[in-house]
Amino acid sequence: MTFPPISHHNENKVLRLVQLRFIPLSKLKDYKFLIFNVSSSYKSVFVDFSCVIKGERRSFHITKDDNPLIFQAVYTMSYLWPSAPRKLRYLEIYKCLEAINKGCIPIKLKAIRHVLSHSPEYLSRRETLEALTNYFGAYEVDLGIYRHLKNFYLALAELIVLLDTELYGLILKEQDTLSKKKQDAKCDGSKYEKWDKGQDKAEEETK
Repeated sequence: MTFPPISHHNENKVLRLVQLRFIPLSKLKDYKFLIFNVSSSYKSVFVDFSCVIKGERRSFHITKDDNPLIFQAVYTMSYLWPSAPRKLRYLEIYKCLEAINKGCIPIKLKAIRHVLSHSPEYLSRRETLEALTNYFGAYEVDLGIYRHLKNFYLALAELIVLLDTELYGLILKEQDTLSKKKQDAKCDGSKYEKWDKGQDKAEEETK
């Protein structure tokens, strides 16, 4: 059974994950997304997305079994709306990026993830505390303070750009496998379609 797409990712929606007044100050300014036309199905059965590979636009249709990392990242991009709690937006995008390439995440973004997940008194790593102090002037994030709010959104914008670029790199690496599975799915569909027609014909003959 095929379910209709219920959520879509486009540049405007993703940009709205960050407060518009901070976008000109962020890495999202003039950024061109590498992954676009993202959609997910009802009950997360599949995801669809497009990207340009070697100058050619290509579209993919994958399930969680095809590639769990790509599936989860694309699904997150499709369902995460600007109305979602701010901390949730950060943590969900971070989780996908961490699964794809943990090594690409700067200490500043890691420190913010730690402080959003744990009480400040449980933070003990020196580099985490130094990053928080340099970025927020404190060991905690208070989004009621303008400096904290601005730097939080700048960090979220950086996280979105990193996820888009790292996800694109993973798609390039896995494109042949993804394309093959898409083709296999078409073959399987035609096989079952022929079987269904044969069944219908047999049932008519027995009537």
